[in-house]
Amino acid sequence: MKLKKIVCMLLIVALIASIASVLVACKDDEGDPAKITFVLDWAPNTNHVGLYVAKHLGYYAEEGLDVTFVQPGTTGCSADVSTGVGQFGIDFQEQMIYNEQNKVNVTAVAAVIQHNTSGILVKGEVDSLADLNGKKYATWGLAGEEAIVRHYLAESGVNVDSVEFVPNTVQNIVAEFQNPAGVDCLWSYAGWDVTKLRIENITHTFFRMSDDIPVLDYYTPVIIANNDYLKNNAESARKFLKATAKGYQYAIANPRSAADMLMEQNPELKVDPELIYASMEMLKGEYQADAPQWGYIYQARWDAFFDLMWELRTAGMNGPVTDGYGFSNAFLPAAE
Repeated sequence: MKLKKIVCMLLIVALIASIASVLVACKDDEGDPAKITFVLDWAPNTNHVGLYVAKHLGYYAEEGLDVTFVQPGTTGCSADVSTGVGQFGIDFQEQMIYNEQNKVNVTAVAAVIQHNTSGILVKGEVDSLADLNGKKYATWGLAGEEAIVRHYLAESGVNVDSVEFVPNTVQNIVAEFQNPAGVDCLWSYAGWDVTKLRIENITHTFFRMSDDIPVLDYYTPVIIANNDYLKNNAESARKFLKATAKGYQYAIANPRSAADMLMEQNPELKVDPELIYASMEMLKGEYQADAPQWGYIYQARWDAFFDLMWELRTAGMNGPVTDGYGFSNAFLPAAE
């Protein structure tokens, strides 16, 4: 009789253990990482470092997220995110001036870099932008770009009508600036082409827009998100930005280590590690700069830029952009 009781108890224990294992398995199934597709704006570079750090160090996994990075389609990142190709992506405020009137379904949820590090990069050594009279500028042919560049040049004393706008076919900034027949100037970023020319000791002059015209201190680039995703998956969106912010904070404190993580996940960058390391050294002070936290967007600067674009009657704009349109700080982690 005692043996029967023991056998019975063992069977009950085994049954309980079996049920428990099934319940755990069900819980694991329900707890599968939430999949997020992130649409880059361009090939991986140091602007993206916080994203790759967050993936490499498991910050996304800690938040229950499985994040995949993809290249943008021919229509651009905002269109891809708006149509659901990805839940998040990277774009630029100057490319978002048409989103409201075209009902593009995205919102900027974080500033990748706090201040505009872009400007006009000029071949050789010049005293001022006024020296560009009669020179060739390499343009991407975008309405927003042309409006900004023409305004910046005009405000800097350039006879804009004398500047020849030619298609931007520059693939190698060093070769272009060593070629006497190449373009004389183009729009570029301090953390990339400017840094590369400095490393290679190629004579150049860089005019940073935000240093000269405060209203051009807008947000470029920014992380955008699909509006429907934000509405229906607000908690996952907050987790994604929490992990991403940790990635950028790590990069700020550990630029060389972050650069190694970026290159490990993107081996094509290893062909020029000196550029990656130097770019990170330059950008480590720019990701957050003087903002209360990484990613924060100031509405006054955001609105002022859109107001300028309408004031310039930028091609394709049907009217002014509504104040406060197109961005939100609500999904950022609480500032420490």
